[in-house]
Amino acid sequence: MKLKKIVAFVAMLAIGGWYYATPYLAIAEMRRAAQDGDATGFAARVDFPAVRASLKADLQARIGGELAPELRDNPFAALGAALAGSMAGVLVDALVTPEGVAMLLRGVMPEAGERPEAGEGREPVPGQARSPRAADEDRREPAIVERGYTGWNRFEFVVAAAETPDDTVRFIMRRHGLADWKLSAIDLSER
Repeated sequence: MKLKKIVAFVAMLAIGGWYYATPYLAIAEMRRAAQDGDATGFAARVDFPAVRASLKADLQARIGGELAPELRDNPFAALGAALAGSMAGVLVDALVTPEGVAMLLRGVMPEAGERPEAGEGREPVPGQARSPRAADEDRREPAIVERGYTGWNRFEFVVAAAETPDDTVRFIMRRHGLADWKLSAIDLSER
């Protein structure tokens, strides 16, 4: 009888530990898929529509906040703000692709106007063959400088850029189902 209680207690501790570790395991799977070029495995861990919506809302709020003082003095500022808001949507659509999110996760920050895609001098598309040198460079793990639960169904981690550690990006994951986690938002304001 006493042995059954001990076994049950140990089993509950193991299940609780595994349940607590599920977002950490999901991050490891995402990073491994991004490094190995496994597009299917990577895309399974990212809720692309939610990430796009989150980034669009964030950029539009930023643009509105930065242009608000000029709205009082310039009648054309409202037109500029509307155009900038629509451009934000186009920029987000270009960035939030499996390639773009994988770049951010590897600590590679795209330059202004850069579209993440395969080609000369760019990061390879997940699922596409890489040169041995590029694969070795991808093995350099970007630093995760902060991570942890911010709610029962929300987990956040911050990745520092490989070249410039002061540039960081916050990734927000949400629980889907009992123990599955998906990337649902990216906060570039850390940058």
